[in-house]
Amino acid sequence: MGLRDKLRGILPVVRKPEYNSNFSEFVSNYGWIFSSANKNEGDYRLYELAENNVYVYRSIEVISDTLLINGFKINNPDDERVNFERTNYLYNLFNNPQGYSSELSYAMFHKQYVKSYELTGDSFIEVNYENFNWDNDDYYKVINGFNFVPGDLLRWFEDTGQWGYRTQPSIRYEPDELIHIYDPQIKLKDLKWGVSKLEKIRLPIYMMFKGLTHNQELLDNDGLDPRAILAFDKEISNETFEAELERLSEMSKHRKKGGTLAVKGASFQSSSVTNQDMDFISLMNLSRDMILSAYGVQPGKAGIRETASLGTGTGESQDKDFKDMMKAKATLIEGCFNKCLGRNGFEELFQFNEMDIEDKLKRSQIETNQINSGVRTINEVRKTYGWEPVIWGDTPVNMMNDPYTTDTNDGGVVMDDSLKRYENNLNRAKWLDYWSDNNGW
Repeated sequence: MGLRDKLRGILPVVRKPEYNSNFSEFVSNYGWIFSSANKNEGDYRLYELAENNVYVYRSIEVISDTLLINGFKINNPDDERVNFERTNYLYNLFNNPQGYSSELSYAMFHKQYVKSYELTGDSFIEVNYENFNWDNDDYYKVINGFNFVPGDLLRWFEDTGQWGYRTQPSIRYEPDELIHIYDPQIKLKDLKWGVSKLEKIRLPIYMMFKGLTHNQELLDNDGLDPRAILAFDKEISNETFEAELERLSEMSKHRKKGGTLAVKGASFQSSSVTNQDMDFISLMNLSRDMILSAYGVQPGKAGIRETASLGTGTGESQDKDFKDMMKAKATLIEGCFNKCLGRNGFEELFQFNEMDIEDKLKRSQIETNQINSGVRTINEVRKTYGWEPVIWGDTPVNMMNDPYTTDTNDGGVVMDDSLKRYENNLNRAKWLDYWSDNNGW
């Protein structure tokens, strides 16, 4: 059974589209809105279909690539007690989540769990341990790897309060053996599962499509030309307008699909694109906008240049909003990893590096104004870049330009180096003038 046959029982009317209609293109790109997910049963068709949508795919890639490019660090909040052995061990653990012999790198592992989290709302990571005994007395275990687990393989078992495999219920995870990254939801049913952004925008897009197909019934009626609108001036009298409508209605009885839509207060319009096609183009653009809005990705980062229709604001303000959104996502992921590390006695923290969206030229202009106005000294600015201070950098520039300073001993005014340099330059200029006059210059 084709998709059209399946939709006949769902939608009020799905008419056969024109040859050049964008109906088929919309269904091809947004067919996932007619599906739904059942995570407990392992039904992930919604996410599999949505991943083929270019804007869903691109939005997830932007988020994943941004975190990946920024990189990560292993940080110890207590800088005075850094244990470099543990820090290096954790660096190696994350860079080689399945060991040196595995082909899985951090970048590949990162792509797996971030894509799952952004696409389905859940990401599961199995924590591997190495068991050993110390002095044949106490039992110990230490983390020695991470392994991504697809969500469609798992379900929540209420009887024991554990995650486990759907097809193999005997295999279940203890709390410290599984990291679950997800956006929590507040409804009681399926409380343990995360919320997918696609679930939130699927229904609104579906309802818009349903309303659109209902409106398309008008274009199937006899007496209507789907490519033309005949509009009358808004100042025309009601009597004249009604008379013209009666004339058009009478004509439509003899010319099937040869009439036009009549609108008061506009102008005549004839388009090479049918109203249906224009409606589907608008619906596709609106659906695109909803996807980008749900993921918080700027249109330009998703490869869209017509940003005027997708929001306003300067590039700097959009970059700041995107940075704040990415920082929140990074904090959520960091918290899940660090809870696992803390359970195993590590004081060290896994952290993503922050985005650098600083406008270097604007920063230099602000710093120049601060230096010239005496708000900051040159050495204070140099310190922010990690540069060594200079001998003359602690004196405010507005004082350096003042040739006189107050002597702290007797309160008298003395001449500083800048005035001396001024007098030397003045004397040099006078000598040059004298020399040039006596040598015919």
